[in-house]
This record gives sequence, C-alpha cells and structure tokens, in this order.
Amino acid sequence: MSAPPRTIIRDGQALAALVPRLLEAEAIAVDTETTALSPFDGRMRLLSLGLPDETFLIDAFDVPDLSALARVFNSPKPFKVLHNAKFDQRWLLHHHGLVLAGVFDTMLASQLLGEHHEHSLVAVVGNELGQALDKAQQLSDWSRELSELQLTYAARDVEVLLPLRQVLRKKLLDAGLARVAAIEFGVVGVVAAMENAGVYLDVVGWHAVLAGMKVQHEALSRELQELLLPTRKQLALIPEVAPGINLNSTQQMRSALAELGIDVPDTHEGTLLQVKDRHPIIPKILEYRGLQKAISSYGEGLLAHIHPATGRIHANFQQLVTTTGRFSCSSPNLQNIPATPEYRACFTAPAGFKLVVADYSQIELRILAEISADVAFRRAFEQKLDLHKMTASEMFWVPYDEVTKQQRNQAKGINFGLVYGRGAPSLADQLGVTVEKARELIARYFETYKGVATWLERTGRAAVRERELRSIAGRRAIFRFDEHDRGAVAAVERQGKNFPIQATNSDIIKKAMTMLPPVLAPLGARLVNCVHDELVVEAPTERADEAAELVRATMVAAAADFLREVPVDVEVAVADAWLK
Repeated sequence: MSAPPRTIIRDGQALAALVPRLLEAEAIAVDTETTALSPFDGRMRLLSLGLPDETFLIDAFDVPDLSALARVFNSPKPFKVLHNAKFDQRWLLHHHGLVLAGVFDTMLASQLLGEHHEHSLVAVVGNELGQALDKAQQLSDWSRELSELQLTYAARDVEVLLPLRQVLRKKLLDAGLARVAAIEFGVVGVVAAMENAGVYLDVVGWHAVLAGMKVQHEALSRELQELLLPTRKQLALIPEVAPGINLNSTQQMRSALAELGIDVPDTHEGTLLQVKDRHPIIPKILEYRGLQKAISSYGEGLLAHIHPATGRIHANFQQLVTTTGRFSCSSPNLQNIPATPEYRACFTAPAGFKLVVADYSQIELRILAEISADVAFRRAFEQKLDLHKMTASEMFWVPYDEVTKQQRNQAKGINFGLVYGRGAPSLADQLGVTVEKARELIARYFETYKGVATWLERTGRAAVRERELRSIAGRRAIFRFDEHDRGAVAAVERQGKNFPIQATNSDIIKKAMTMLPPVLAPLGARLVNCVHDELVVEAPTERADEAAELVRATMVAAAADFLREVPVDVEVAVADAWLK
C-alpha cells in the first residue's frame, strides 16, 4: 500500500487554510520532532499531522506561531491520535500554549491491553500492524536544514497512527477497557502540565538536611563500630589491632551478629526487622542503613535534577508502568521522598504562593468497604467513626472511647496488612507478637468483618480460577502462572486480593486530576505533584484557602463516580511547604 501524499507547510497562511479540513476529520494523527528531549532544552522543529489521505509536515522554525491550531487541538473532536502523547503535549504546551483534548494514545492503549511487554512505536506497529518502522533518523540533528530522509521518517511516524487507532480501539472495546482508557487518555494533558510546572526545592534547606544526615550517619557508624568491638577482637588475629568491620558487608556483619548470638541468613532489612527485638544493636543497624539509603537515593543527587532554566525539578511521571495503574515517578522519584517533616519542609512554594496538600483519607479501606459490602466497615465510614479505633474496640473487647494508642496502631496494622494479603508470620513481625497471637487476631478480625473475609477469599480464588480481575472502572489484571506451582498460586491469591482496591484507587486519583485544571485555572493555581492518593497544588497566597476548598470538593466528586455507597473524606492543608 503506497503512502499518502506529503505536504510541507512553511508559512502561516498555508497553516490557516488547513484548519477547516482538520476540523472536518473524525481523527487526526499528531507527532512532533524536536531538537532535545526536554522542552526546556530545545525547540520543536516539526509538527506532523496525518489524515487518511494526506500528511502535513509543519516546519515550526518557519511557522513559529501555531495558534491557528488551537481550535483543532483544544476541542474534543477531532480525536488526536498520538504515541506517548505526554511527550508531544509538553512541547506543544510549553512552546505554543496548545492543549490537546480528545486524545487517543496508542502507547497507553497497548499498555492497558497488556498483550505484549514492549510498547514503543516500533513494537506496537510491529505487533498490531505487522509493519516495520525505521527509526534511524530519530537521533539525527533536527536543528539544521531537513533532509529527505528526515522528512520521510517524520511522515512515516504519523502515517501509522490512524491505522493503529482502528485496531487498538476495537481491542479496547472488546476487552471492556473503554472506561479506563478514557481515564488514562483524559489525564495525559494534566500529567504533561504537572511535569512542566515542576516542584520548587529550597536548596539551602536541603543542604542543611543533607549535612545533618551525614553527621548522624557518621555518628552511627562510630557507635556501631564501638558496639561491635568485642566481635572484632575475637575475629582478629591480633585483637589489639583489630580492623574495623565493613558495615556494608553481609558476610562480616553476619559473623559479627553471630558472635552476639544472633544467627541470620542475611542482613537484608526484612530479615533484621524480624530479629529487631533480640538485641539493641539491630535497630541501630537499621537506622544506619536508612540514613545511608537516604543519602545515596536523595542527597545531592536530588539537586542535580533542578533545571537551570526554571530553578525547579521536573520529574517524569509514568501512568501505566504498574498493572494497578498507580503512577510511577523517576528522574527523580518524588514518591520516594520520606514523609517526615525535615525532608518535606524543603519542598516549598515560591514567593507569593502557598501549597495546598490534599489526600484521600483511608481511601483503600473505603474502597474495600464499597466492594465487599461489609456492614460494619460501611457503618464506620457512614457514622464518621475512626475505623482503626472501631477495629481495636471489636478485637480487643474494649469500649470505643477507651481504646489505647497502642491498640489503635495494632488495629491499623491489621486493617492494612490483611488488605495487602499478609499472613500470620508477616503480621506477627509487624505487630511484634507471636505467630499464634497473630493467627488469633486474624480469626477475630474476620469474625468481626465477615463481609471483608468473604470478599477477600472469593477474590483471591477468582484471580487463580479466572486468571483475570477488574477494578470498579474495568481496569484489568491478567495473571500468568504455573497452576502446579503452589508458591505462584499463593502469590496470585495475594495479588488478587489487593488489585481491585489499588486499581480503583488509581482510577479515582486520575479522575480527580482530570477534573482539577479547569477548577484551578481561574485562581491562577496549578497541580505540581502527585504521590499515590495525595495531590499537591501551588496557589497564589490570597487564593490558597479558596483553592483548598475547591480541591477538596473536586476530589470528593471524583471519588463519587466510583464509590456509590461509601462516603469519601479528603484531608486538606494550606502551608508554605509540602507539609500537613
């Protein structure tokens, strides 16, 4: 099949003349070629638009004003078909103020279907159309006069998108993924704008935190060496000149702990947590490791991500790396920043602004109450009781108002632990009780919440039997495993108990994000960060309280699309930094 004719547009009049034709189309393919990977580092060179019978390559160097396309791009129709639409949206937004509505993202569609492991344009075109794409020109110099090879490459990339949409759209509909696809496609532009906005980091404050971490780390290192001095002397050939122990060496640390009567197969965090009460040195080792991880994971490396052009950190948020649809974040991973005040206080609002920090209260337990239809669970939320206190009251046979902080914390561990499929040994480690006591607590818990018990058992079995589960919106998990492998079967049962809950949580937060921009824009506010069930908005100081109420109402309304029986609560704080 021959390629459609190709037209190069190098002036504004030709672009304006194209607009009526684009508006008449059902769908147009969109792609960009840029001189860099970040919109803050380069310029957009080509904007490629594809119709079934013709391809248009707009040279953005010659036509720097693309505002004529606003009528096309800002409207839900025609559909705009892109592959990895977030990338193109970031460039169109930053350089030309263009927002894409009515997006169909072929990369996200492929990821949602979950039929293949690779989702690059080359892979998806190969899998769905049986065609090969030559990407040799992808990394060529797009800042100079364009070659025929480059023009052909750009045209080919956009020409495959409309046929891809036809194939993938049918597959999404057949798989019952239309609603969740609409959620994913709808939030693309919001994520692009959030990445462009970035977050502000107080560099001076971060240096102070980092210096404090290093001082603590060095002090703990010295303290551990002193505590391990007896074992060093026993292990050394000449005790008086015993060498220091390498605290990062599994072999040396195992030997040192063995001398203290603590035999462990390894020194992984999970292993040490299981024996943390056997010797005072174990918590110190865990603290030392935690500080070391913080210094290496965040530390000065975080400062390297501050872009010189904006003075802000522009992380990469990925929508569908996980089956549950939970956002992943990299370069840097803002979701890994500890929730402790010393770290979060460094993420501040710039002068004249405040941060509105909003998160769903116990959203996963509310989702569990909705889908399990457990009467007691629902009653707690309907009557605005503290679910963890209510659980403690039922499990420890004490009046609700007499529940202690320790009992509430134990109940909280049980509420969340059982949702994540933890068994008695794991729960025992978490609560610091015997395995027998943990089994007793689990039995009492499921006696109290029979609806939860029934749902968890039924859902775990369904995951194994059907090899597929869905969220409330239809997000799908496909389980591939060897049915003769007991460990694999048990793992699928655990995943099955959690998937509908986490996946519905993802659906809710993405719906809320999609609803927020038109609400925030009139206030001069914008979304700057997302961490699981928490959203961070930057708002002008004088409008921050108003923004907070709008954020709360919008998040509650978004959740109501999914949870029809259980009320939702959102905790909101207005602060100078990422604090609640």
